[in-house]
Amino acid sequence: MNLITAQLGNYTVFIHDFDDTGEQVLTEANHRGTHLVGQYSYNKHQPHNHTGEYHLHVYKKNNEIFSINQSGKGHDGYSGTRIPNDVYGALKDKFPTWNWPATQLIESVNHEHTNTISMKEYLRPVRVMTHTLDLNRIEAFDGYFHTFADAPFLGGGNTGHFANTVALVEDERGNIKKVAVDCIRFTDRE
Repeated sequence: MNLITAQLGNYTVFIHDFDDTGEQVLTEANHRGTHLVGQYSYNKHQPHNHTGEYHLHVYKKNNEIFSINQSGKGHDGYSGTRIPNDVYGALKDKFPTWNWPATQLIESVNHEHTNTISMKEYLRPVRVMTHTLDLNRIEAFDGYFHTFADAPFLGGGNTGHFANTVALVEDERGNIKKVAVDCIRFTDRE
């Protein structure tokens, strides 16, 4: 890049000349908050009250993908959300004193024990049908129902509340997945 300055009366004009060998891209408007990695950014907020915690809101471009407290628990109902690999690494580097869940799955107080012990004998078996949730295709699998998301049956519009509710379901290998509740069938009553 070449910088040319010109004096026009009382004004100084700066002219930035980009060479033809490479394309320059202006990207500062492509994300919200402080840039983290790739298309991701974050905003750090202080506690909302005396019992609250510092927390982060993480965005992909301008869309919030999750919010997490300093303790590693979900904030604003984001329990059950998986942190993308590159975001997880960047957050751990930037905030090393925060408690980051080793599974990359944001949990709440209600969900914190689900990854540490096997509870399959206490859970209802389910069959999850193939469906799409949050633009991700979920293939059919058999598993075990853990719980509804933090704010069950909250939805809106004309699609109904039930259709917008998610559940946490453990597959046979012990992985917890967020699935649409209208795509699960309890198999213990078949």
